[in-house]
Amino acid sequence: MHSRFTSLVTKAVMTLVLVASLLVIAMAVANGPSSAASKPTVLTTSKPTSKPTVRPTVKADTASAAVATPAENAILYFAAREKGVANCSGGGGYSGPSAPAGSGCTAPGFGCMSLAQFAVYQGTDGKVKLPINSQLPGVGKVIPAPTSGSLWAGLQPGDVTYWGGKLSWYYHSGIYAGNGEVWDAVGTETVGLRSFSTLLSAPYSYDYDGAIRYASAPLLSITTAYLPTGTLYSSSKVAYSGTLHATAGTAPYRWSRIKGSLPNGLTLSSGGVISGRATKAGTFFFVVQVSDTKTSTLVQATVTRVLGIRINGTG
Repeated sequence: MHSRFTSLVTKAVMTLVLVASLLVIAMAVANGPSSAASKPTVLTTSKPTSKPTVRPTVKADTASAAVATPAENAILYFAAREKGVANCSGGGGYSGPSAPAGSGCTAPGFGCMSLAQFAVYQGTDGKVKLPINSQLPGVGKVIPAPTSGSLWAGLQPGDVTYWGGKLSWYYHSGIYAGNGEVWDAVGTETVGLRSFSTLLSAPYSYDYDGAIRYASAPLLSITTAYLPTGTLYSSSKVAYSGTLHATAGTAPYRWSRIKGSLPNGLTLSSGGVISGRATKAGTFFFVVQVSDTKTSTLVQATVTRVLGIRINGTG
């Protein structure tokens, strides 16, 4: 009797152990592998295991900080404006890019020094006409190449940099753009930004000779900011008259309206006079454009400005 009871107890214990084991296995299957064997979850805030890409703080051929408006820096403006123009050996000059006969150029472009000729000539409104390979004695402020530190220390955007010889007789030139970069046409590359380190290294390996600073001429700009208020002619019997004004550039100027509408009954003359008999009250906005008169070698300047005229219903 005792042995039978012991046998029953033993069987019960073994059954309980088996059930417990089955429960553990079932829970493991339901929950997946253990944390030690499973792949850890990577949170978006976790530190990356690979080394991040290091990008340079100054990247060549980015013109975001290397351009200017005509009013800010005319020499830099004209150099940057030619970005992407072809490099044509023997091409280009004071009036712009060209592809002279016998040059082998397939598109109008600049040689390695004519871009600087163009930018300085246009940026000084024709007052400084740089020759090829040599300098104009006594013209401009000389900035010698530093003997220590960065070679572009002391330069300002718009300065003409000279390379591969000496200031009086050089082999390459460009317009300083800031951040150790130069607008130029070199080798077989189109007009673009090149760093000092690029020009100093192979395949160019130019020596830096120094720079000369020329004063940019004030370029054409519209000085009229506001136009006089008018009244309906039917109520006041007074015709409207307002004159647009510009400065710098080369007179005579030619005016036109390119967007928006003048008040009903008013017209704009090519001489810049807005006149007529207003037939509708309200405020009218429009864009005027002025172009100056240039010689055959100077680029015609054209600028625009948004203006408005208010016409009152009564006088």
